Amino acid sequence: MNLRASVLWSMSSKIRGSLVLWSLLASLLLIACGGDEADNSAASEDFIYNNAIFQGVSVMQAAASGTSQQPDFSWPATTQKHVACAVFQKRISVRQNLISNPQDVVWLWHSGLGRGRDGNVLYEHGVGNADLAPRPASLSPGTYYWAVWALDEEGLPVAATREYTLDVY
Repeated sequence: MNLRASVLWSMSSKIRGSLVLWSLLASLLLIACGGDEADNSAASEDFIYNNAIFQGVSVMQAAASGTSQQPDFSWPATTQKHVACAVFQKRISVRQNLISNPQDVVWLWHSGLGRGRDGNVLYEHGVGNADLAPRPASLSPGTYYWAVWALDEEGLPVAATREYTLDVY
């Protein structure tokens, strides 16, 4: 065997050894991290945190900008007739693909208000939940949760963001 063949054989042996080692480590990691999925089912029924708020829909990206007390929201336009963006004082709770804690909404915009547009909403375009005043009060200091979702003609969710947090100082 010449020197070049010897070096290649040595390198390929090391590569094979590395592949075997990485395969073994990956298998151990999968076994160690594996668990009974049923253990987490009760928690996922109560709320979905930092995940898509609705299951089985297109996941959208969104962003908040402006001041923390009066944030503006943006996302790629959905082309759906019914779109909503809401800020909650508690984590967004979803049961059977429906938001189950609408009482925790402190600010809301939806496409039926006639202000703002799908994909770009200023804080002043929304309403406060308590009085539905045309000009919502600024958010008080604290942590809030927000999301955007779109509904089809039957009122079923077809697209949604994950649950985002918003810290107000």
